[in-house]
Amino acid sequence: MNIARSKPIEMLGKQIAVEIGFAVTSDATELQSLLFVCGLSSHGLFAPDALYWTARTANGRLIGCSGLEISGQAGLLRSVAVSEDARGLGVAQRIVECVLAESRKRSIRHVYLFSKDSGGFFEKLGWLEAPVPEAAQALATATQVRHYDRTGWYPNERAFRRDVM
Repeated sequence: MNIARSKPIEMLGKQIAVEIGFAVTSDATELQSLLFVCGLSSHGLFAPDALYWTARTANGRLIGCSGLEISGQAGLLRSVAVSEDARGLGVAQRIVECVLAESRKRSIRHVYLFSKDSGGFFEKLGWLEAPVPEAAQALATATQVRHYDRTGWYPNERAFRRDVM
């Protein structure tokens, strides 16, 4: 597992070390639980075109996750989730930075995301709103996009893009 040790975060009045690394299939049940609690879909978790990251405390407790689905020269940032007690501590930003770094290593030019209610957070991180059809076309082979094509898009879905190359 490729682990990135982050600066400690202040959590519950204590400095806690956080390790961010690639998720493995044995993480699936924990990831599904966190995504469910955060109201996010776990459809396509560990699909062949997907990578996932976990953020864990030093004692191994899962406090965050995110995924990247690869579709040609585009990537889909998905499933950014942080446990309620770790929100506002920079965990999501650190995970997203790991996803973007991996995207650069893989020569992905643009990373997109879809959001119903967290666009403001991503805009603060430098993401720009993009037309949903542009994102859908760039990500046509991504598992989540193919799922949305079959089931229909959420009526209030917004798309955002970050150029990484």
